[in-house]
Amino acid sequence: MNVEFIKKISLAKNLLREDSSSLTFGIIEDGITEDMLSQNKELFTDSDKKIGQYIDFMKEVSGFSLGSIVLFDFCHIRDFQYLLDFIPDWKSKWLCIGKIMSEPIGINKEDGNVYWFSEIPYNDEGMNLGEFIPFMEKYVFGHKYSEIIPWVDEDEWYQFMIRNRLIYEGDING
Repeated sequence: MNVEFIKKISLAKNLLREDSSSLTFGIIEDGITEDMLSQNKELFTDSDKKIGQYIDFMKEVSGFSLGSIVLFDFCHIRDFQYLLDFIPDWKSKWLCIGKIMSEPIGINKEDGNVYWFSEIPYNDEGMNLGEFIPFMEKYVFGHKYSEIIPWVDEDEWYQFMIRNRLIYEGDING
C-alpha cells in the first residue's frame, strides 16, 4: 500500500475516535496480527497472491463501518461467506469481504478484483469495482463513494470526508 493512503486511513481513524458522535457513521478497527491472519488461512489458500492487497490491508485495518460500506471484521469473516452462496463454486473462488448498503461485496480469488452484487435477485456477475486497494482509495475513502451511494449530501461519512479534507468537493467530478 502506498504511504499516502496509509496516512489517510490513520488520519480518518484518529478523527473518528476523537468524536464520539462519529460512532453512528464511522468505525475503523485496528489491524490484525499474523496469528489472527492464520485463523482464517483456509479461506484464501492457493489465492494469496490474488488477494494479497486485501491481506496487506487487514494488517492495517481489520474491518470498518464507514457510512453505507462495511468491511467485515477479519476475525469473523468466515461467518459471512454464505452471502455469496448464489455464485457457482463460491467457496473456492470467492471471499465475501463486506457489504455496500445491504448487498454483498466479494473478492474473486481468480482475478483479485472486488465485485458488488447489487441486483436482486443476485446474478453471479456483479459489478467489477477493480482491485482491492484502488477500490478502497476511490470508493470507500474517495470521491467515487458518491457514484455508488445515493444521497451523499445527507451521508454522514461522505460529509465527514469533505469536512476533514479527506476528499475535496472539487474531486467529486474529477
